[in-house]
This record gives sequence, structure tokens and C-alpha cells, in this order.
Amino acid sequence: MFEQNGLTQDQAAAIEGFKQYLIEDGNKYVFDGIRLTNIPGANVAVQGITQGVGNDVITEDNRYKVTITLPTTHALTSGTHVLQVSNVGEWAASTDSANRLLTQTINFNVNVDNTAPTAYLTRKSFKGKNSFNGF
Repeated sequence: MFEQNGLTQDQAAAIEGFKQYLIEDGNKYVFDGIRLTNIPGANVAVQGITQGVGNDVITEDNRYKVTITLPTTHALTSGTHVLQVSNVGEWAASTDSANRLLTQTINFNVNVDNTAPTAYLTRKSFKGKNSFNGF
């Protein structure tokens, strides 16, 4: 599963949990032909486990989600983009190299909405001599 969150964040999910040191290496990711380590401020992070307050009960397990964050200077533009992932592995990959993804290419489209939001002001009551014309 692949999700785009805005113009600077993408999230990929797998079936099994990832081993952080096998995933959080920017050399394993190429965005539109640029290796992530060559983009200053870019970041790769594996999400973690959320535990209940005061107990050891796991309330949320997101170890299978990888979030790639790009700096605003490299925000995605409208159009088609390519993410290439290579040599990443899940938990078993630390003992068996056959459990690594050699290379996968993910093509995705970005639709930028440049429409300015519309704001409205509703006057509930107004006391005084001055009037307010609004927007």
C-alpha cells in the first residue's frame, strides 16, 4: 500500500513489521532519479508501537509503515513521480537475506490543488457606533 500525504510526505505499508536498521537508510530510496541521501533534510522513519498508559497493552502497532518526508524545497509537483526502493527487509531479513526486497518501482500521480480556500465571517451581534462591512 502506498499513500501520499500532501506534497512532502509519502507512506508505504507492508504486510509484516520492518526492522528499523534495514529500512531507515536513505540510500535505499530514489525519488524521481534523486537518491534520498542527496536531498538535504529528507527523512525515512519506521513508525512504532503505541502502548496503553500505565500498562503493557499494545493499542496500535505501526511497525509495518514507513514514512518518507521530503523538505519543502523538494516538495512534489503536480504530475507523475517515481519512487524506487531497493534492498529493504522485514524482521526475518536480518537472518535470511532472501527476505529482502531487491528493487521495486512505484509510479504515482500528484494532483496539486492551488485553489485558495474561501473564508466567511458571520456577524452574530455588533454593539457600537462603528459598522463592519466584512470581506
